[in-house]
Amino acid sequence: MHKQRAGILIVAILAVLTSFLPWYESPEGGSVSLIDMNGWQLFVLFGISIALCLTGNSLKPLSKKKFYGAIVPSILAGLMGVFGIWQFVDSVSGLHGQIKYGLYLMIILSIALPIVATKTKERHPNEEK
Repeated sequence: MHKQRAGILIVAILAVLTSFLPWYESPEGGSVSLIDMNGWQLFVLFGISIALCLTGNSLKPLSKKKFYGAIVPSILAGLMGVFGIWQFVDSVSGLHGQIKYGLYLMIILSIALPIVATKTKERHPNEEK
């Protein structure tokens, strides 16, 4: 498998696994993971990246369309995570819970996926670095 596809695949799978980690801790109900909320959205967004990495010739890097098709859902998932933090901060006056590491890790991985995809992308011989 090409290093670009492998890198995207690893980061996307790790991001999906963050759905099972605690995202929010409530004093009344313990910790809440994304699976307890709207986890299907994260599965769909990172599932697109995973599917694009597994289709076509795995020995070649992603084509331009597949490249953008793999990184745009990751950026959308990261934005959803950031908006989730903003919603929590806006409503924190009445709550005594806290955001846990699962949400932060998903945001970090959604930023890492485009970086990994770009850094492992092969350059054309006539293209400058």
